[in-house]
Amino acid sequence: MNRRAKKCKACKQTYTPSKIDQKYCTHRCRQAAYRKRKMVGARRKPVSQERPLVPVICHHCNGTFWAKSRKAKFCSTSCRTLYHRALKAAIPDAIHLVYGLPRDKVLDVIETQPIGKIRAVLETAGLRYHHQKRVWM
Repeated sequence: MNRRAKKCKACKQTYTPSKIDQKYCTHRCRQAAYRKRKMVGARRKPVSQERPLVPVICHHCNGTFWAKSRKAKFCSTSCRTLYHRALKAAIPDAIHLVYGLPRDKVLDVIETQPIGKIRAVLETAGLRYHHQKRVWM
């Protein structure tokens, strides 16, 4: 196959293409051209002010921590994990209380259904999870 030398669209150097539709001499030139095309059409966003940190109380350990948003609930990953483990451990008693199912059936339900759905069903039944007491009331 006879290949003619081409000029790179980015750096204007002459090169021999390895593919028929090749437009750039190297990956660097191709990436630089891509970035240049994207920057031309992109509008620069104004520099926003950083949000101030907000003091929040952790749902698990009741400690105060500085969060980036008011939606934060836990001070660390370990607190989040421990909270959800305690929540999951309290679910069998709540299901037994509301629906009167035997213990082995309750455990089957917990293993087959997502915790989020079980929690929604319990909240629909009028129960709320109290973490300090570790029970659904």
